[in-house]
Amino acid sequence: MKNLLLAIFAAFMLCGCAPKGVFVSLPDEQAPSSISKKTKIYIESVKDVRAFENDPKQASTPSLYKHNVNEVSAKEKQKYIGRTRNGYGKGLWNVILENNQNVSSVLRSRIEEAFKENGYQVVKDKSLIDENTLTASARVVKFWSYISLGFSKVGLNMDIDTLLSVKDKEIKTDLKRSEFYFLVTNDDFSNIIKTSLKEYKEKLAKQISELNLE
Repeated sequence: MKNLLLAIFAAFMLCGCAPKGVFVSLPDEQAPSSISKKTKIYIESVKDVRAFENDPKQASTPSLYKHNVNEVSAKEKQKYIGRTRNGYGKGLWNVILENNQNVSSVLRSRIEEAFKENGYQVVKDKSLIDENTLTASARVVKFWSYISLGFSKVGLNMDIDTLLSVKDKEIKTDLKRSEFYFLVTNDDFSNIIKTSLKEYKEKLAKQISELNLE
């Protein structure tokens, strides 16, 4: 009976009162102004290569609410960054980036800041590239927030995984963050995404510092 009551409680809280989407606006990153190196870096591309599926078995796999993933363009998918779930584990509303943000732009700003924190000059205008400018590109393999159901609490998770290529080196940066609540709110989604991005940037900055790119 106790388990049944918990299931009914979770179903009511996660489904009955939920909005038809969780909308997230992420802050722009402010990189430090001091530059200790003369090396320039140009981020050529940040590509979203996440694999979406229809009705995936795992909540950690990107999917869309009431949309066939094969009928949604790659550009449109870039604004989707998670799903909510009801008390029975069925996927519900999408978690969506606002203000014209997308997965590529959000990760690009963190990658640029990670280089700036290591003293690099980030070149944004391709015409300013010279023979001494390093070029880099990145692929976003994972960027997804999702819910996992427990016995008495709800798990809120965020996965990030990128592969950055610069010179002849590759940097794989991945993290998984989990937090547990009795009830997950819109603010909880926003907060775990922001916290995870901060951790991601710090981890990438450390990885860059350990490489000899010059």
